[in-house]
Amino acid sequence: MDAVTELKLQDGNDLVIYGYGRLAQTLLEHDLVDELDFWIHPLILGHGTPLFRTGKMQTLRLTSIDRRPLGVVGLSFGRDDGDKEA
Repeated sequence: MDAVTELKLQDGNDLVIYGYGRLAQTLLEHDLVDELDFWIHPLILGHGTPLFRTGKMQTLRLTSIDRRPLGVVGLSFGRDDGDKEA
């Protein structure tokens, strides 16, 4: 995780991963994720890999909503560092 932390501190493009698995869970656990993007499809499967492991709670802030044809919705969340508008 030290290498990922080092990369985050450098200037340049964002680090992006697609999909979800052990890498994403580990990055979340080490507080190395600044934004989460979810594409929600209107389909229920009834099984799958849990999105989050049991652990500390992290508050996120909804930053954008993108509605697509056929009911797909994109939601972007960023860190909620407690900056609230008065």
